[in-house]
Amino acid sequence: MTNNYKVLLITGAGVSAPYILSDCKSALEEIGCEVMTMPASNDPLEFRSILTTIKPHFILSLDHAGINDEIIAQEKVPCFSWFVDNPFYFVNESNKKPYSYFLVTDKSYIKELQHYGFNDVFYLPLAANPKRMHNLNFSNIRQADISFVGTLSKRHTEWRIERNREATSPTKEILDLLVHLKTQKPNMTFDEMFKFCDEKFKEQILQKLDMKARGSIEYRIDMETSSYFRETYIRSLADFNVSIFGNNEWKKVLPEHHFFGGNIDYDKDIGHLYRISKINLNITRTQIQTGINQRILDIAATGAIFLTDYRKTTQDFFDCDLRYLMYHNENDLKEKVEYFLKSKEVRIFIGNELFDSINNKHTYVHRMKELIDIYKKV
Repeated sequence: MTNNYKVLLITGAGVSAPYILSDCKSALEEIGCEVMTMPASNDPLEFRSILTTIKPHFILSLDHAGINDEIIAQEKVPCFSWFVDNPFYFVNESNKKPYSYFLVTDKSYIKELQHYGFNDVFYLPLAANPKRMHNLNFSNIRQADISFVGTLSKRHTEWRIERNREATSPTKEILDLLVHLKTQKPNMTFDEMFKFCDEKFKEQILQKLDMKARGSIEYRIDMETSSYFRETYIRSLADFNVSIFGNNEWKKVLPEHHFFGGNIDYDKDIGHLYRISKINLNITRTQIQTGINQRILDIAATGAIFLTDYRKTTQDFFDCDLRYLMYHNENDLKEKVEYFLKSKEVRIFIGNELFDSINNKHTYVHRMKELIDIYKKV
């Protein structure tokens, strides 16, 4: 069966990860779709004009960027918003319109969205582009024993000070408990945490929040606890040769001998870094509860290995055994680092297995075929 669908991609300013849409475009074209692009715009007249001129079968946007829900409903054009982040950071009850479909990369958000009456929600995990990760562009990135690529929003102590200064009772006590729960049980979902807190405080405070308020709390919890884990695990590797790439906030916490490379070019450098690093570290943001992040998929797409903090669903994405690639605490991480630094043949063997899993079921071609299947059902 052919896939000669006409697809409109929303691109440009406001799109969080333009390389994802670029890879989606290539994959859609590879499977036979005609793809057109439109820069994200707040001009409703321009949006309607392009829709009526192009007459796409459906629209694809990241994180609902550039979407006018009213016009989508009026023109009856199915629109798929693929949330590569927590959907509560981008939408609220006003976005609940016909012909607007949400795609989440983490199944836990399906239940949360359904709580607010969003029933047209589907699961579509992230993907990788092995060709991009194996490009041969020149890169002057140096080899590292261990590398990590990621941002540090603020130090977790700064988040805590701000929380204690600004929050009043009972919000402060609730936030204290939520932060504690997430640092002790990172696999606990926001929905489970909110229910636990409401039962403990014997009030339905969190379950009655509107989407904007809920998203604000989830963002704060994610930022503070993600900073906590990133600082904790990087500090635990003080005895090793570690290269960090990200924003300047890292300079406040890195041991002196760790290398800080600043921001890294995704197209030119990141695949090269993953390929030449003996171990690629993954420290997951805590908003990712049952899904998998882009970093793991990209590392595996290079044929390199990763060590990642334990998530109970990560194994579901790979055909090979991940028990030895997931760490549960600082000591476990250090033991696994020591082992893999000495075991080149094992790294190569596992890296090949990880690559096969990506090539067999996690490329953008796989995801766009899944998207077409969803489109046919709605």
